[in-house]
Amino acid sequence: MAMSPTPPSSAVPGAVVALGWDPEGTMVLAGGPGGQLTLWGDNGVMARGTCPPPQLWAVALLGAQCALVAAGRHLEEWELRGGRRLHRLRRHPALPRPIVGFCRGLRGGPVLILLGDGQLWLWDRGTPPKPLRAAVSPTPLDPKDLNRLYGADSGADGADGNGAAANGADGNGADDNGVAVTPYRLPGCPVAVQALPGGGFLLWGGMEKLHLCHLSRYGAAFRAAVTAVPLPPLPPHGPTQWFTGAEWHRDFGLFLTRSDGSMWVCPSWGRRDPHNHRWHRRKVSQQGALLGRLGAALLTAARDGTVRVWHPRGGAPLAHYRCSAPITAMAPRPRPSAHAAPGLAVGDEAGRVYILRWDTPTA
Repeated sequence: MAMSPTPPSSAVPGAVVALGWDPEGTMVLAGGPGGQLTLWGDNGVMARGTCPPPQLWAVALLGAQCALVAAGRHLEEWELRGGRRLHRLRRHPALPRPIVGFCRGLRGGPVLILLGDGQLWLWDRGTPPKPLRAAVSPTPLDPKDLNRLYGADSGADGADGNGAAANGADGNGADDNGVAVTPYRLPGCPVAVQALPGGGFLLWGGMEKLHLCHLSRYGAAFRAAVTAVPLPPLPPHGPTQWFTGAEWHRDFGLFLTRSDGSMWVCPSWGRRDPHNHRWHRRKVSQQGALLGRLGAALLTAARDGTVRVWHPRGGAPLAHYRCSAPITAMAPRPRPSAHAAPGLAVGDEAGRVYILRWDTPTA
């Protein structure tokens, strides 16, 4: 089971801190701590640019001509013009806290902006960013709904995941039932986020505790349903640990990675008995690991420089690759079709970017 790399390229001075693919998976944008931006295509480097201080934290590539860059608390819009240079179009006024990530909405929806303290903002083309407003559901999110949500989060009748009519809120004040629609904050810092087909999002948030939030469209606003996630056991002594990744698999349950390099698996959560929280521990690295999905398989990228592909049921890695320095960023590649080989981009502490392709997927 092989992972085929393109020759690693020196992207930025210092560590690669952010990576972002375009929706078609044909270009990837890399950012460094000094604000350096490098855009790659199939034939190598397409363009470069430099983002002024403060430090760059996240990037999102929306297409061939548009990119978003998080420079501290500022959201910046960039574009590729003639030649090989990336040009900044505009810098928006500072948001309340530093921006730590983006998530593109599906079907051309707005981009979700993640702030470090859990605040959520939205950006759409031609408009400044605005706070995401939501009516909080009094009913907690049922983990058994995950199977449905990972397929689609809204029906053809326009109802949200809790059966509320989509025209129930106008984004200000209260909905038709008197439920307040206010700027929403995730319970804890963002850990992972996924866009859903119906225009909503699933977000995992927290450090030592973890919550899962489903945001579904609710007229001009959103509706938030939240549940606390069961936690694996902690050692009685030792340094503080935090979560570095979260994934749910409809056939294999809940997967969490921690800062000590461990992966924890709860097969029953969201699938069978919600009160049976039996955990299994897998060691994937001696240091913290990022967690993601590569097709139906699980993906870890660790500070020890290793990229590994795992079958969700366990066992030895299906494929692996070792970078020449600790890994600092990872971005799975969007697949243009079900027949395309899955792949990803990783960046390391030495400023190199690796484009990897999994040649023989079996999971």
